[in-house]
Amino acid sequence: MPFNIKNIFKKKIAVQTPSPPILKQRPLNEEFSQLPHSQPQQDTSKSSKSGKSAKSSSSGPNAYSNVQWEGGVSWKCYGCRNLERTIFSKQNHVSSQQPVIFHNDFEELTACASGEQGCRPCRVFRRALLLRQPSIVEEQRLIKAEGKKPITASLCKKPDLMINISLDGSEEYSESAYVACTKLQNMEYQKLEYDSGKITHLIVKKWLATCEQHHRCHDLAWSRDNPSRLLHILDESTIQLEDSRNKPFLRYVALSYCWGESIASPEEKAIIVAAKTVRSNIEQRMRPFSTSTLPATIRDAIAFSKRVGIDYVWTDSLCIVQDDKADWNAEAPKMHIVYSNAMFTLCASANNKATDAIFRGREAWRTKAVSCELAKYRIVNVDEDMNVAVRQSPLAKRGWTLQEDLLSPRKLYWFNQVLYWSCNGGHFIEGIDDPGRRPTPLKSVDKKKPDASMGFLTACRMGSAEDRKQEWLTVVESYSRRILSFADDKFNAIASVAIQYHTLQLRDRIIGPDRYLAGLWYHNFAEELVWTVGTAADQRKAEWSGLQKITPSWSWTSLPGASPLAMQKRTKAEQFELSVHGLPAGRMSRNEADQAVKDGQRKFAIRVSGLFRLFMAEGSQGLMWERVASTKNSADLYDATDFLGSDIHFADSSSGLVVAVEARRPKCVGQLDYVQDAQRLNDGILERIYCLEVCEDAMLLLEEVNSGVKRYRRIGVCFEYWKGFFAEAERTEIYLQ
Repeated sequence: MPFNIKNIFKKKIAVQTPSPPILKQRPLNEEFSQLPHSQPQQDTSKSSKSGKSAKSSSSGPNAYSNVQWEGGVSWKCYGCRNLERTIFSKQNHVSSQQPVIFHNDFEELTACASGEQGCRPCRVFRRALLLRQPSIVEEQRLIKAEGKKPITASLCKKPDLMINISLDGSEEYSESAYVACTKLQNMEYQKLEYDSGKITHLIVKKWLATCEQHHRCHDLAWSRDNPSRLLHILDESTIQLEDSRNKPFLRYVALSYCWGESIASPEEKAIIVAAKTVRSNIEQRMRPFSTSTLPATIRDAIAFSKRVGIDYVWTDSLCIVQDDKADWNAEAPKMHIVYSNAMFTLCASANNKATDAIFRGREAWRTKAVSCELAKYRIVNVDEDMNVAVRQSPLAKRGWTLQEDLLSPRKLYWFNQVLYWSCNGGHFIEGIDDPGRRPTPLKSVDKKKPDASMGFLTACRMGSAEDRKQEWLTVVESYSRRILSFADDKFNAIASVAIQYHTLQLRDRIIGPDRYLAGLWYHNFAEELVWTVGTAADQRKAEWSGLQKITPSWSWTSLPGASPLAMQKRTKAEQFELSVHGLPAGRMSRNEADQAVKDGQRKFAIRVSGLFRLFMAEGSQGLMWERVASTKNSADLYDATDFLGSDIHFADSSSGLVVAVEARRPKCVGQLDYVQDAQRLNDGILERIYCLEVCEDAMLLLEEVNSGVKRYRRIGVCFEYWKGFFAEAERTEIYLQ
């Protein structure tokens, strides 16, 4: 099968299946003879996002909510009784089921589930959707029923029998949830308090004590050093800033959260800005002051830490002097100390901005969790996979928070509806004491299995050199999907991860000291150099021009934020070589790891040599993409039969794909880094693209910027080219800038 660059970024595509025949249903007037007259419901049988049509069977907007007591079993509405007759009657054909509407919108579902005589299955369904809301903004959007989307249900197997609850058949994460169907009788029901600040501190104290007594997570700490400054919690509403550098080791909580200034209202932004420690207020903050004026996220984190029994907190906006560049430059590279040495990191996972409270009413638990049945199955909320939930959270979109997550041996993920604890010893989920008694235990409740983000720390401390290398590639891929507010933070926001990595490389006597080269490593340079974007980035993004001043074109750090890239394990080409001339010096001791990373955080040219030639033949004819390219079943097809015997090339100015075909030769398919270069090629401005063989199956695509000294800039990469492409090429030494 020929290589296709899109395979690296391929996503699962829903397969459409034939719709089952429409089921005959009991006349509605038998069910609703006692209901007040209502206007006919609008047709909601439009196609859903999944490609399936949701079937409606109600004659009025509130008809679904007719609740009845069923033989001592539970209160059940007409919508749920209808599900028993429709989706459960076709259990042997779950793959072809259409979503069935059982409520007109989330507001109606909430009303139906409320009260002592509310529909019990609807409580479970409502809770399922709320548990899938990764942020406060999305939770509010659901509760307010924006868009008035109907609530649908269908059966599925994953692999056990489940009900898929969704908004109008959607497959989006926050609009689709699962409920387990089980025959088990001794299940453990997740029963949480509505008030998230009521007893959660007692639960977390227990989790922390278990970890300290039975796990070895403290071995993953960087040192026994304190951060330069800490907030001393005198009581839940009074703190003071302290210089903690020369004090014995202090137990403290580190906070990971979103500032959210860009989405805050003017009033909220004023609160966030006023909370920052600056040169004009730092002396005042060395004396006790009230937390009342702080943003709610920070204020609640302080109160919670005190309740857990920890008297110190670290948070960036208060512990780093925000308008002092020297202080910022000194403290920003120390995040491996801050987060690795903390007792735990409190991750405000659902908060979109610092003014969002941590202590909140939890809508999923407004109604009591009780046993209920549907079609003789007990229906129970599924435990959300923690790793999936974390990836969906607002924190997972921010560049700075990646290293906060990766470097923390213990993490408390505080979501809207539930708390997760993660450490190298395993997981805990609030409200679940015995995962084995859950109907569908997921990976996230395996107490002996650490979460995905622990892979970096464990690979650094206990893994092989190959493990560390693979983890670094994973780190880079994750970082590329995130955004930064300032281009100048591109290196700093990942510096502590690089320091941790470099320190462990120094211990490897086989490999020896490494060099940090603008986000790449000397020992893995060839395979890291051929990173590729999934689709071409846009140079019009705000931070792009700033990045070009501080990053080289050959480094992935030159890409603007939210530009997903991929790296794969490859073998260096025999002729490729990176010269050490002009590279940052290799540092030999652990104490110099931070300096080694600092040395490599800059824009500089590298001298490389390898087989070198043109990508497009001299005189190649440029064609419009639409003339020879088409897409079928998500695959790109090329038809150049009208140009047999000719040298041609063409590029897609939307994706950055570029194709070169020499007469009577197979095609070469590359990926340009930026859409602007594809457009320049189509316009005839970019006349030549050069190739440098880097790995056995990968080459760089380059543009010449100074012919006198053989200087080139990277513009892309190519993995699909014919055998013998470099057979007549000469080994050439060039500079990449």
